[in-house]
Amino acid sequence: MQRWKQHQRAFRRGDHQNSHLQRAWNKYGEIAFEFRPLLICAPEHALDFEQRCLNGFKPEYNLCPTAGSCLGRTLTLAHKNKIGIANRGNKSRFGQKHSLESRSKMSAALRGKPLSPEHRAKLSLSRIGKKPSAATRAKMSAARTGMKRTLESIAKTAAANRGRIVSPEIRAKLSAAHRGHPSPRLGQTLSPETRAKISAALIGRVHSPEARANMSVGTRVAWLRRKQVQNPGVML
Repeated sequence: MQRWKQHQRAFRRGDHQNSHLQRAWNKYGEIAFEFRPLLICAPEHALDFEQRCLNGFKPEYNLCPTAGSCLGRTLTLAHKNKIGIANRGNKSRFGQKHSLESRSKMSAALRGKPLSPEHRAKLSLSRIGKKPSAATRAKMSAARTGMKRTLESIAKTAAANRGRIVSPEIRAKLSAAHRGHPSPRLGQTLSPETRAKISAALIGRVHSPEARANMSVGTRVAWLRRKQVQNPGVML
């Protein structure tokens, strides 16, 4: 009875969490609704019987198809906004650190979880202009050190970057980052397998006149830098 009284108070205030049921209450009136227990059982069996009732009766006003869980419940935009406003500025978890066990569980739960295009777009927008701190970059670098990517991952990256146009601003940043540094591949010997992959990737590839001109200039600059590295005292 206590729970029914709580529902009644929420209905009369007009702020019941089940908006569908609240609208029906407002339309048909309190007299149209009846509270009646379907069965009496031990507390440990309540969820089991509740799930049986949900499966059998398929109640129209029930938001959650799973007993004891909100799984499958769809929130309205107004409800989402209320939750967002309530949590905005919440500092209760500020500075909280999850244990290694908790992190492992969260990582395992999210591993392999497919994201919808809409979700990916929201994540992308939220990260625009966001720069990781030096400590975060160091952690990311350490986590990736020695990591070998799968062929599938390499193919996905290549497909995503194919035809991508790099802005002049990014080109300038890349150039400034490498200016004055010797080529990272200077003196590096590629394995026969790597050479075969590079050769296969370049077969049949046609470069535009602009790309050829850029490659020609880049090759000349790289050659001059190698000469300067090999002979620091010689001015080229």
